[in-house]
Amino acid sequence: MCSGRLMCLACQEERQIQGDVSCNSTSMWVSFRREDLARHDESSMHLRDPSCIADISNTHVTFSTALDECGTTAAENGTTNKIVYTNDVFAHLLQITPDGAGVITRTTEDRWTFSCHYVRDDSVAVGALFPVPASSVVILHGDGSFTFSMNLYRSDRFSQPYGQADFPVEVSVNEDLYFGISVEAAGSGLVLFVDNCRAMPSSTPGGSTEYYIIKDGCHQDDTLQEFTSASATSAQYGISAFKFTNESLPYVYLHCDVMVCLENNADSRCDQGCVDTRRRRRATDGGVEERATLVQGPILILVPDDTQDACAESCHLHASCSPSTGRCVCEPGWVGDGVHCQDFDECTIVSCGVHQRCVNKPGSHVCECMPGYMEVDGSCQVAHAYRSTSRILARSFTPALEDHGSQEYRDLVSEVTSTLESLYRRTSLAGDLLSVIIIAFRPGSVLVDHVINIRASADFSPAMTSDEFKVVVEKANGTALDIDIGSGVAIMDYDECSDPEKTDCSPHAACLNTVGSFSCSCIMGYQDKSPDVASRPGRVCEPEAGVSDSWVPAATGAAAAAAVVIIAIATITYLRRANRKRGLKNVEGRNNLAFVNTTSKPVETVNSSPYRDCDSGF
Repeated sequence: MCSGRLMCLACQEERQIQGDVSCNSTSMWVSFRREDLARHDESSMHLRDPSCIADISNTHVTFSTALDECGTTAAENGTTNKIVYTNDVFAHLLQITPDGAGVITRTTEDRWTFSCHYVRDDSVAVGALFPVPASSVVILHGDGSFTFSMNLYRSDRFSQPYGQADFPVEVSVNEDLYFGISVEAAGSGLVLFVDNCRAMPSSTPGGSTEYYIIKDGCHQDDTLQEFTSASATSAQYGISAFKFTNESLPYVYLHCDVMVCLENNADSRCDQGCVDTRRRRRATDGGVEERATLVQGPILILVPDDTQDACAESCHLHASCSPSTGRCVCEPGWVGDGVHCQDFDECTIVSCGVHQRCVNKPGSHVCECMPGYMEVDGSCQVAHAYRSTSRILARSFTPALEDHGSQEYRDLVSEVTSTLESLYRRTSLAGDLLSVIIIAFRPGSVLVDHVINIRASADFSPAMTSDEFKVVVEKANGTALDIDIGSGVAIMDYDECSDPEKTDCSPHAACLNTVGSFSCSCIMGYQDKSPDVASRPGRVCEPEAGVSDSWVPAATGAAAAAAVVIIAIATITYLRRANRKRGLKNVEGRNNLAFVNTTSKPVETVNSSPYRDCDSGF
């Protein structure tokens, strides 16, 4: 838990309104005393998102919000690895102003800005956020207030406190850690008393792990030093740093309960000092005793053995050495010990949208439209693919154009794609063209093999579009690429089955090219268990009952499926022949094997053909 003070930035009251700000790893909230808001319309108060209103009790007005709600914004500091979440409270202030005609009411709006600071440590836990408590807590008392503060210091001189940008403060085990506590008030004659100080692995109190440094005013740790302070309203300590034994994260927070009393009150709790809880007498309230809980951290505890051998081994290509832990840490999207990292397949846990599939990439993933679909206006729609080749005379082929990673290849792809799309959109394809994708560049000046993706609903004639494309190119004088149309332009069906990456058929399915698309069908020995078997068969193929998964090889196309059928029928024919009586003469041609045509056009075959539902289009 972290807490602090916030002040009105635009209020017109004589006294600044103060509120208490708190935050944890997922939320933040701010609370005001209702008596301080007497001149405000409490019902009008809201956060940046007007729907986020206050919870109003008899004494307080409280706002709470998650870190990603109610208009809360995050600002990231890449240098300090800090994130600051900020929101505003708005309230109407009613002012009654007299004038010559009587009394008028004019409404103005006050605004309070509040924020929570967090340390992000990706080396310990990906995406982990550690709240950075504010160094001060304000306790309202009568018409005044007490401001309690706790800071961590760089040395026993207590002159240079760590700022919020320095967290987490890194300290090695057994290294001296210094912290100081103080109270400020408008009046004098006060004394500060530290009742309890506990170390915890979290900024939130109430956990099962805690270690008392000071308890009931008594020192509990043998290494604790209390330094002489120049003022009765401050206390300064030093302690040997330690690490929690059974905690996975090497962080420590200090939680201290402190109070302020009148200096001359002999019966106050401050005057009692170190007292056993069982024998503590009830302190007489001198009219001032006020208590606050302060939290400071996180403190990152480094183990000397780890820092001495910091990243002694070479980190993996996709890992880096963490300066805070001294260990190699795999990059996001990679898993391992930092010395050995392997890609994490996010597709095992990611669900993509309708008609999309997850494709794992090294260190990441993408959701893309399934084969046979194209993204149109944010959704995946059925598309048909056709192929064509254009010759550009303004370029000369070089070996770099065979390297898809070269800059020359990428530049030419960009230029050619833009030019061809512009030309095709001047034909009757104008409203149905979805994209032009470059397949490859080949020698011959430069031959450009490309795929034209159009809407499945398009009334498309390859021959007519070829003629229209030729006319458009002539009118454009071949464009800057000097496109050659002397040998004609041919647009034909694209065979997706020629490239397994262009289909999503099961490994145990045959792919059949169809006009503009393709179809999948489970091969013999496998049954279709596809989620949408009616419109998209052959995506999930499982062995039929009693059939081993190892007897049939995976089919990557129509030819492989046909080979499986031929082998199966040949085996049956052989067994039948072997069972015949001796002396029976084989008649040539009697037992002809069934033949499956593997061209792009399906033909009728005997019932042993592995193709089913070939007219589905997908």
